[in-house]
Amino acid sequence: LTTALALAGCGGGGGNDTLPPPVNGGGTTDSTGSAPTSAINISAISLIDVNGKTTMTVNSSGVNAKLTVTDANGKAISGAMVTFTATGGVTFGTSNGAVLTNANGEASISVKPTNTTDTGAYSISATAVYNDTTATTAASNFSLQPANISLSSLAASNTSLSSGGTTNITLVTLDANTNTVLNDIVVNFSATCGTFANNSVTSSNQGNITTTYKAINTDGKLCEGTQTITATNSTSTVSKTIALNIAPIQASSIIYSSNDEVKLATKNSGSSASGQIQFTVYANGVAAANQQVIISRNFSPNDFSFGTLGNQASQTLTSDSTGKVTVNPHCQNSCHPHLNNPNGEKGDNHGTIQCRTQTGYTKQTFIT
Repeated sequence: LTTALALAGCGGGGGNDTLPPPVNGGGTTDSTGSAPTSAINISAISLIDVNGKTTMTVNSSGVNAKLTVTDANGKAISGAMVTFTATGGVTFGTSNGAVLTNANGEASISVKPTNTTDTGAYSISATAVYNDTTATTAASNFSLQPANISLSSLAASNTSLSSGGTTNITLVTLDANTNTVLNDIVVNFSATCGTFANNSVTSSNQGNITTTYKAINTDGKLCEGTQTITATNSTSTVSKTIALNIAPIQASSIIYSSNDEVKLATKNSGSSASGQIQFTVYANGVAAANQQVIISRNFSPNDFSFGTLGNQASQTLTSDSTGKVTVNPHCQNSCHPHLNNPNGEKGDNHGTIQCRTQTGYTKQTFIT
C-alpha cells in the first residue's frame, strides 16, 4: 500500500515525467552567457626583453609589457580591454595602446623607444575594463638605453663615375650590441665634392638607407678625381666613408656665349672697338672649367688678328671657373673685304673665328 501511494504521488506510472536539472552556482548569467563580475584583479606589469627575461630597461630592441587580469575568484578573464600608458619616451605596438586579454587572461603589448637616442627614466601603467568594471595597475618604472648604432654595408652602385655622373649610395643601420637592424635612424651624408638627392635619410624597412650621389658640386662645378663620401648618424658619434673615382672632366660641347655685339675698328680710324668673343665649354651639360680650348682664324680679312694685335696664329686658352674662354678681336689697318677664305674669293668684310676643344668639339662664330 505504501509503495502504491508513492507512485501515485509522482503522477502515475506513465514513465514520461522527468525531474528538472539542478541549478549550479546559485547565480544567473548576463546576456552574453558570462557570469557577472563584481570585481576584477590586475597584476603588476612585467617588462620582458628579447631574451625572455624581466627587465627595467628599454633599448632599441624593445620589450613586451605583460600582465594578467582575473576575476574575484582568481579565474582568468578573457576579452578584457587593457590600455597601456607611459609618461613618455616610448611607442606602443598598437595605435591606441590597447589590447584584449587572451584565454589565459594575459595582455601583452610591444614597447619601443620613440627615439633610439633618447635617455631618461619613465613609468608605465595599465587599466583593464570588463563588464563595466575597471582595475588599474600601480606604475612600473623603467629607463631608456640609447642604441649603440652601427652603420653597416656602406656601398656605391658604381664606384667609377664620369664627371657629372650619378650613383646610388646604400647602407644598413644596426644595433652594434645585438647586431639587429634598426629603423628610424637618421643618417647624414656629405662629400668632398658632389651633392645628394637627399643628404639626410631615415632608415626604414629592415634598417635600409638609400640616397643618390651626383658628381656636381654645390657651386655647380663638376667633380673629378678621387672623392670621399661620408655617412654619419645624427649625433655624429658613428661615421663610415667610401671613395669614388671620378673621371677627368671631358668637354662634350662648346657654344658661342657672347651677349654683346662685337664691333671692330681699324687701328687709325678714330672709331672705337667694342665687345669680346666668348665661348663656353660644357661637359655633360655643365660648364667645364680648366679645359684646353684652341682658338683659330677660319677665314677673315687679311689683317684681322685676335688675342693680341697682329696675331693670326692659333692660340690655346684654358676655360675659367665658369667654363668660359674669351678672346679680343683686332682689325689692324683696313680689314678690307679681301677674305682669306678657302676659295681665295673676294667678298664683304665678314668672316668667322673658330673655337675647338682638344676632344674635337668645334664652334665657328660669324664676325663683322
